[in-house]
Amino acid sequence: MHSRAEPAAERNVGRRSLLAGGAWREATSLFLAGLGENRPESSSVVARALSLANYEQDAIQRLAALLSQRAVGGLVTRDVVESVASSREGAETLTADVRARLEGDPRQRILLYSLALGYRDAREDANPAGEGVSSEWLREQADLWCPESFRASATGAATADSVEEMLGLGLLRSLGPDRFIPGSPNLLPYLGREEELIGTLLECDNQPGG
Repeated sequence: MHSRAEPAAERNVGRRSLLAGGAWREATSLFLAGLGENRPESSSVVARALSLANYEQDAIQRLAALLSQRAVGGLVTRDVVESVASSREGAETLTADVRARLEGDPRQRILLYSLALGYRDAREDANPAGEGVSSEWLREQADLWCPESFRASATGAATADSVEEMLGLGLLRSLGPDRFIPGSPNLLPYLGREEELIGTLLECDNQPGG
């Protein structure tokens, strides 16, 4: 565990997005090349895979390599993609870049995992996380889950600094003044089941440097 946060620029790994402009064509070519001698069943399979990888270069390459191992008769079907995505190995592949960006600052890990839990609850009730949250909501949730490691440094200014870095890392996205959603909402289910998210937060609370 790092005792102090690494500069955001050094943790901004795997974030070359191939979605803007015409770069999606490069993303498609990169994905197809990663499949080797295998081929996708349809264009919708390619679209689904690229969406799961958030059109980010490193994630596309890792996912394509994994799918190529699971191809059936040289064909990557929608069922293959969904099977891989629902597996532990697939989840780790899809979220590798997110986890790497979080590694340098435990406070940011606490904030994102607290938000992931909030989004999980939002599917079941009127939890405000479904429409974006404020920095104060993030601070309160982090303090709730990780009082020992977060409370000492969780002033409004400290939380604002963490949120600002998370925006730069693509871990959060702004909807407006002091209103935030995850940078990659589609990846939240792959960070872990509810009990795993809670376990991660409890681990954060028991580690030094939070």
